[in-house]
Amino acid sequence: MTSKRRAALLIAAFAAIALIVFAIVYSLGVRNAGGSDIFSQCIARAELYYSIGDYENAALEYRRAIEENDMSVEAYEGLSNTYIALGDISSAIDILQKGYDKTGHPHLQELLLSLQNRSEGTVASEDVVIEPAINYTLIRRIGGSSYRDYGYKAPPVSSEVQSDGSVFVRYQEVPGLMVFRNSSQQPAAVENGIISDTALPEEIQLDDIASLLGRTPITSKELEDLGVTTLLQFKDPTRGDMLQFTISGCTVIAACDKEQTIPKGAYNRIIPTNALLLAANGGLGELTIARGSIIDAQTGNPIEGITLRFFEDEDTSGDPLVDPVVTDSSGEYEVGLPAGTYIVELSGDGYITTTKEIVIDEYVTETVDDFVVTKDLAQGEARIVLEWGAQPRDLDSYIFGETDNGDRFRLSRWEGSYSSGDISMELDLDDRDGFGPETMTIHGFSGKYMFVVADYEVTGTMAANGATVTVYMPGKSPVTITLDSGSGVENAWQVCTIDHGELTIDNKAYDQPSSYAPK
Repeated sequence: MTSKRRAALLIAAFAAIALIVFAIVYSLGVRNAGGSDIFSQCIARAELYYSIGDYENAALEYRRAIEENDMSVEAYEGLSNTYIALGDISSAIDILQKGYDKTGHPHLQELLLSLQNRSEGTVASEDVVIEPAINYTLIRRIGGSSYRDYGYKAPPVSSEVQSDGSVFVRYQEVPGLMVFRNSSQQPAAVENGIISDTALPEEIQLDDIASLLGRTPITSKELEDLGVTTLLQFKDPTRGDMLQFTISGCTVIAACDKEQTIPKGAYNRIIPTNALLLAANGGLGELTIARGSIIDAQTGNPIEGITLRFFEDEDTSGDPLVDPVVTDSSGEYEVGLPAGTYIVELSGDGYITTTKEIVIDEYVTETVDDFVVTKDLAQGEARIVLEWGAQPRDLDSYIFGETDNGDRFRLSRWEGSYSSGDISMELDLDDRDGFGPETMTIHGFSGKYMFVVADYEVTGTMAANGATVTVYMPGKSPVTITLDSGSGVENAWQVCTIDHGELTIDNKAYDQPSSYAPK
């Protein structure tokens, strides 16, 4: 088939998809609290067009939404973000100013001031929204995990022996390539292509260093502001200017320009320096300190008096591995454990007893793990708790639903709550700076509800960074749903559906626009 023929077929296919999308979105009846059906349809179409990268049509629909309801904070912010995606920062500022002048809403004022401050000079549009932030969850795993540690959760996705005897390994939980090889510090790390359980990766090459730093491009000054130390610029004979710095005992090396700015797609290497040094000296030879906080899913506050019991496997009926630990007045715990993977049972008065996994890596002196627990459910109540890592910074929870009386609705941070007849729902906790928890509570099941998670900043990195959703249903054990790198999810994750109290796990990319209003 000729290239012109393929191009013609692609154009025809995209045109057909566009017609289907147009037909579907016009059939949506998502009702925004306090808004008209026309307004709700405009918002639904705008969000859909934005999600597929059709920013021109998204902007058109957001403008129509503002014409229908010029007090909608959601519409002004959506249009501003669409202008940012189009690279039109000036228009983004103008629409935020108009929205703030009309509504007086402090959220629009905050967005306006932030965008004005960042728009001075030349700023790439994608950097306007995404703040730099160190992904400490990722760097801690890289900095102290042996080959056995990585294999606790799942076997390698791929493993390839190189001509020099080193082995390139890829795991789902690490967005990059891990290189195991023999060295003076680990002379027997690899033998005949077989990696020793206790071997550490000599280096990790991230697919995108933004997964560690929050975004690129990023300057050395921004790194210093994040607390990064020992910045050093040097020239590599083959790769040119490089920037070297230290994060949590790891040496990070990344390509940079003359002004010490790390660009998008920069070559990088991460060396677990401290762990390799410990390995060369026989390891720690003592227990690792595990510490952290136990967090209330609905308030985000640490909880005193939660008991933690640690077990070697999922059988929690026997004696725990060590004496139980109880959180102090600050909601914090501390325990010494040898390297390994354990199940921790969390219980407390008024809280649902639940279990979590804790991984104590081989070559770290301390590991920090916070755990989330939730209060006991009232009759006819369910709770959904979203947790994730440092990136993406802002994941948003949505419930798209339809009640038995035909009312279609959406619950998100914009609405905050929903009530109709014997059904009510609320967003208990909205987290916008990583990790979570973000929590929704449902009262009443006479309807069909779909739970979806969206990346507010549209970074396309949801699957690479992972997330978990725990669903608490009345009279049933909690169900945890995990997003992994092989899911195909980019910016929207269809997690589960609750149909008249029956839970179905979907766990897939959200790519069905008609699902805004489940049938």
